[in-house]
Amino acid sequence: MKSYNPLQEKSLDFAVLVVNASMLLKERRAYELSSQFVKSGTSIGANIWEAQGAESRRDFVHKLKISSKESFETVFWIKVIQRVYPDIQLDELVGLLDEIQRILSAAIKTSKNRM
Repeated sequence: MKSYNPLQEKSLDFAVLVVNASMLLKERRAYELSSQFVKSGTSIGANIWEAQGAESRRDFVHKLKISSKESFETVFWIKVIQRVYPDIQLDELVGLLDEIQRILSAAIKTSKNRM
């Protein structure tokens, strides 16, 4: 199987954790919360992966910026989940999302400087 860059791998791992956490929410009949969380949480990786086929550096940066925005929305949903369901452990998710946000920020900055 092809190897992917660390940001792609981390975003894929993150998406899997989001889906798993959303199943816990569905068990509690928190369907809307689960849906919003899955949409924003998996969109991060989808846009990172889509950026790999960008048509230009500008397009690449644009897709990474969308991922960054989605990551901040996901932080919001994590905070909501933590307040409503404090027994659902999201520490691994939070740590991985922080890593992804840092890498995204650096990648956007570097790519913009090369434009």
